[in-house]
Amino acid sequence: MNKTNDKTIWQGVVISLLLVYAYSARYVIPKQDILPDTVLQLSRAMIHLGVVILWMASIKRRILQDSVRFYLLAVASLLIFWLYIRDVKWFFFYERCTPVRYFWYGFYIPIILIPLFGVFIIDYIGKPETYKMPRWMNLFYIPAIILIGFVFTNDLHRLVFDFPKGLEYSSSIYTYKILYFLVILWSISLGFYFVIMLLLKCRAPGSKWFQKSPLLVISLATVFWTLYYLKMIDHDLTSVSCFTIILLLESAIQSGAIRSNSQYEDLFKSSSIEAQIVDEDYRLCYASETAKSLDERIMRQAVYGPINLGNKRLGSGNILHGHVLWCDDVTEINQFTAELEKTGLQLAESNDLMKAELELQEKNLRMTEKNRLYDRIANEVGKQLDKLELLLNDEESTYGIREKLIDICFISAYIKRRSNLLLISENNDFIPGKELEFCLRESMDNIRLTGSMCSMDSVCEGKIGAKYVVAVYDLFQNILEQALWKFDALLIKVLISNGNLFLRIQMDYKAAEVLCDKTEWTSLGGSLSIRKSDDTFWIELQLQGGGWK
Repeated sequence: MNKTNDKTIWQGVVISLLLVYAYSARYVIPKQDILPDTVLQLSRAMIHLGVVILWMASIKRRILQDSVRFYLLAVASLLIFWLYIRDVKWFFFYERCTPVRYFWYGFYIPIILIPLFGVFIIDYIGKPETYKMPRWMNLFYIPAIILIGFVFTNDLHRLVFDFPKGLEYSSSIYTYKILYFLVILWSISLGFYFVIMLLLKCRAPGSKWFQKSPLLVISLATVFWTLYYLKMIDHDLTSVSCFTIILLLESAIQSGAIRSNSQYEDLFKSSSIEAQIVDEDYRLCYASETAKSLDERIMRQAVYGPINLGNKRLGSGNILHGHVLWCDDVTEINQFTAELEKTGLQLAESNDLMKAELELQEKNLRMTEKNRLYDRIANEVGKQLDKLELLLNDEESTYGIREKLIDICFISAYIKRRSNLLLISENNDFIPGKELEFCLRESMDNIRLTGSMCSMDSVCEGKIGAKYVVAVYDLFQNILEQALWKFDALLIKVLISNGNLFLRIQMDYKAAEVLCDKTEWTSLGGSLSIRKSDDTFWIELQLQGGGWK
């Protein structure tokens, strides 16, 4: 059992003992002993009010949803009001005076409004933070106010309570009339609606029996109230009703039917992530054990983009009434960046070398064929080389370094694989179908760096014409270059068998259309189709001839 559970159990034990004491104090001292009786009764009142106030404070701390928290605090406020007027009624006024009767009538303000607030709470359960209760539900206030009005005007019509021996004996001799039963019907029906809807809406994991505890509480409460109104038992109805309502709502919270902030602070503190939560003025609220203190100026700058702190990168995100900041270890990324910059310089040098070798073609006949290949590669991947050079030389761009590195990796992989295909096909018209699979897989590995979900299903057997492989890979690169960073999921299926080829690209691309130049592919006898459903695109390339089905 963890410390939080121990603390909760001990709190429950202490509160239970205090309530037992408060209940017992009602009967311990004979009424003729005025001073001891007054002390005990005042201590009862303080315990009752104290417990409700403590529960009210815990609601403010634990309940996540603003609207649900508001109505729970409203219920707690009505309970405090109920206990307060009960104590004023008994401690400060003569039993048969008129104010005592109106304090008694005041009991029915919480009796009528608390079940109504329960209905409002049910409407918010399972809804997002931005949800607003429909305006028509405010019409429920009308019958509630009418019932309260009937109770407070009872001296005029006596349709709630009747006093056979006159108003002088109203506090001790009275009978229930039809409007009283209407008030009780209102309270009980709304209470059972609250509990039943609570059980139907509950999606929290855990014991199903424990989640039905609110139904048990309200059933026992209904039995108690029935016995009381039949005068079969005599207890302090106000305090029993107040703490029954608290028990009902607390059982809903503990069972998970009403979402609460339970043990989140301890979980966040023990997290291995270097993270902290600050308020809107960047005052620290919560921090994990591994988090280090940060200067307020740096925290404010992180709102506009990640900040490099050496081998760590500070990120920031907005949350309700504050910000969350975290540090990522980027040691490996820094090493990768250094290696990538070195590779980029080597590629740039190689590009310059290829141009120089072309200029020396007439002087060096032995390098003719080699220069021809370099020229062909430069022509066919020149667009990508230009993009690569632009990315490497763009030092003033606000483009994030991570995004830039991923684009560089993606383009570099294409240049490498495209060059490899050219070299393989130089002396072979047919190449293994696996070569296309290798090209697509390396590109997919780099796409995964964007955070997108990527999956590839491939069956590549035998050989296929090199020109088809090159055309398919160029189309793939053309499509993915324009769609990179604009999708969250990418699915690829490629099949090569007996000279047949089929490629399907599926992605949740947000743009209106996918643009691609299919001239080369169709000129080779292949077909290309693009379909869209909602935000999902299907692009299918097929080479007829082997009868793929």
